[in-house]
Amino acid sequence: MSANPDITEAIGRDMKEIDRWAKNDLPRIVGKEAVDHFRENFNREGFVDNGLHKWPDVKRRDASSPWYGFDYKGEKRTSYAFSRNKKDR
Repeated sequence: MSANPDITEAIGRDMKEIDRWAKNDLPRIVGKEAVDHFRENFNREGFVDNGLHKWPDVKRRDASSPWYGFDYKGEKRTSYAFSRNKKDR
């Protein structure tokens, strides 16, 4: 029994389309889902896998902790004035 050449050709085209989708589109889709999931964890302040599992409260909010009141500012990471030398660029 011989295979129908039209069906073989159609399957070959579909396989090429699936291969292209798996190489080009799928990584972008999976990456976006991963980033969205990661951000959702932070927005809800806990892990959202199998229900919400809240993270323990940070030490800077506990009045008995030495870290209490610690104010982290991303732009103020040094305790001294910092300036770039224009020649280093």
